[in-house]
Parts: sequence; structure tokens; C-alpha cells
Amino acid sequence: MKPTVVILAGGIGKRFVPFITSKPLFPFFGIPLLKHLLDQLTRTGWGQVIVVASADNFSDIKRLISSQRQMTVVVQNRPSGMADALLTVENRIANKPILVVNATDVVADSLLINLKTQILKRKPLIAACRVSSYFPGGYLVFAGKRLVGIREKPGEGKEPSDLVKLVFDYFSSAQEILTLIKATTSDKDDAYEKALSVLIQTRPVEVVSYEDYWQPFKYSWHILDMVEVFLKERLIPGREGAEVEKMAVVDKGVFLGKGVRVMAGAVIKAPSYIGVNTVVGNNVLIRESIIEGDCVIGFGSEVARSYIGENCWLHTNYIGDSVLESDVAFGSGAVTGNFRLDGKEVGVDVLGGKLLTSKIKLGALVAKGVKVGVNASLMPGVSLGTMAMIGPGTLVKEPILANTRVFVKQTLLSKGRLSEKDDKKR
Repeated sequence: MKPTVVILAGGIGKRFVPFITSKPLFPFFGIPLLKHLLDQLTRTGWGQVIVVASADNFSDIKRLISSQRQMTVVVQNRPSGMADALLTVENRIANKPILVVNATDVVADSLLINLKTQILKRKPLIAACRVSSYFPGGYLVFAGKRLVGIREKPGEGKEPSDLVKLVFDYFSSAQEILTLIKATTSDKDDAYEKALSVLIQTRPVEVVSYEDYWQPFKYSWHILDMVEVFLKERLIPGREGAEVEKMAVVDKGVFLGKGVRVMAGAVIKAPSYIGVNTVVGNNVLIRESIIEGDCVIGFGSEVARSYIGENCWLHTNYIGDSVLESDVAFGSGAVTGNFRLDGKEVGVDVLGGKLLTSKIKLGALVAKGVKVGVNASLMPGVSLGTMAMIGPGTLVKEPILANTRVFVKQTLLSKGRLSEKDDKKR
């Protein structure tokens, strides 16, 4: 019997501020992240899929999979973690083999293909990625060759192994993990992790090690990491009916979608992705970026290592190492700063505290519907909430909440009118 794949897509994304798009539905190359995973599961030969969604993204996910016979979406009414998600679909998976997958981790096909061959052993399996530098996740602990535990965020230099657990967990019978979940008590949303730890301690659990690319998607700035992975690993260059003027320069490793117009003097460096119907104006420079559909990248703008969502408008701007969610407009001369003068790591305000991002270069995180006035300056790591409005000439150094207007109070000094004699001196 083929395992049922249970995709966990019901989280509320509290750490994803300021963006309002659900993480599983965030588009890359014009396709929601969840759809990339669903296509990958189909491509690698997996069967029945159940997507556990939240009340907020249920309708959108249902529309996304409406034409897929082997795919079902179920709403998780309470965002209470992975354990609650599995209990939500208990009547659909009890006594069946299941593969539990996080909706937003990006991996290569090779992991899913390898997992398919390993499940024939009918033992519980977990996947783990071999890392060369510290990652704040769950590290596998071994006694000899046997897996004996998972140590969460041990700290750099204290890692018990070089394998970090991924959420690609196989159970030959879902009832086994469901029973342990029901017997687990916790005042946090970690009942699944605790149940899995009990399973590891009571019976052998196989480890499928993985060494290809892996990109988690937890914080807002991870969008830029996703951009890097998609451009490096998944971009297929081409021009689908795009119009490129003679004096424009477009590298071979660039994708131009249908209806794209690239005007004279524009330069697009590889790797980059330009979505459908986007206009790239005169003397524009685009480097290592994803620009989704229906955008206008106006005269003299530079976009570097950034994500520009659908229907964004720029004109003579610098957008560096930044994210514009969608429907964002920048007035002429508005810029994003992406590098601290002291060269230190850039921090971002998340849930009332500042988190370091491990990024030396990080620009602005701009949510849907924001308008930025002419000559405004956004400092490294600032976030602008949805529908915020930044007035002309404003210097933004701290996060701006959704639906907030920020303007500079200007004082005009008048010293009287010039006399005819003064006018002649000019």
C-alpha cells in the first residue's frame, strides 16, 4: 500500500511578519510554494495526499488542488501544532502508512525518491540533512549507529552530530504515532516532537540522510534564501514570447515570461526570473532576483538579489536584498539601504524583539499594498506592514505597523520677498 502523504500547512506564521500571504501560498516563479511540493510528489510517484490547512488558507488551498483527484484538503480549526494536525485527520489515516511533510521546506527530488525506496523496510523513518555549519534546529543523537534522540538547538560547537532533522517522517502505521500523541501531555505545541522522542527510545527508527539542497521557510527574510535556491536549483532559462529591444542586454541564464517587455539600455544579469507581462524600462539593472508578473520596473531602477511580488511599480529606485510582497509602489528616488555602516549583522524586529538574521546585507521587508513616497529612505532590516504609507523624504529606521501613515513634518522659513535690487544681483 502506498503511503498517504500528510502535508502540514496549517501554521499561522507568527514569525513571518510583516507579510500577510500564507507561507504555503507564497509564490515563486508564479507558483505557490505548496504547488511546487505537490508537483514534486506527483513527479516522484507518491499517491494520496492530504493537506492540513488553517481556517485562513483553507479556501485558497482547496482551489489550488481542486482538479487533483488524489488530493484532499482538511481544515485544522486550532493552530495547535503538528500533533493536533494529525489528530484532525485521524479518521482518514488510522492504520495506514503515512509520510508527514512540512509544506514549506524546499528539497530536491532525490530525497523523496530515496524515501520511497527505504519505506519498503516497514520501519519508522525520519529524514535528516547533513550540515557543514550550525543550524538552529533539532540534531540527531546516536549511540553507536542507533538513533537515540533529537536535541533541539544545542548551540554552536555543542552539536551531537552533523545531521539536522527534517519534517519528512514515515510511519508504517499512523496509529503508532497517534497513540503516542494521545498519551503525551504538554503545555506547548510540541506534543508531536515528544511523541516521536518516545518512539525513538522504544523501537529502532531508521534515518535517511540527505546531502542535497534544503531551504527552510520560517522567517520573513528566508524569502531571500528561497530566491537564491530557486534561481540556482530550479530556474530553467528561456524566453516565452518576450519582447527584447535591440539595445537591451539579457544574459542566457535568465527566464523571461510571456508578455515581458525589456526596453533599450536595460541589463538583466543571470540568474534572474521575470514573470509574465512585466515591463523592464530603459536603463534598468536587474541582478540575481525574482520579479513576479505584472510589474513595472521603471527607468533607471536597480534591483539586486531581491524578491519583487506581483503588480509592483518602481521608478528610479534602488532595491537591494529586499522583499516587496505584492501591490507595492515606490516613488521616484526612494531607496532601500541594505548594509550597516559598521558592517555588523542586520537584525529584524519580530514579535517585540530584535532577531539577528545572519545576514550582513539585508534591505527592507515590505508587505502587500505599501506605498513609499519620492526620495524616502528605508534603512537595513526595516519592515513595513500591509497598506502602510511612507511620505516623501521620510527616513525610516524602525518597523512600521500595518495601515500606518508616516510623514515628515516640514517647516518652511520665509524671510520676505526679494527686492528688485536683490533680484538684479541674482
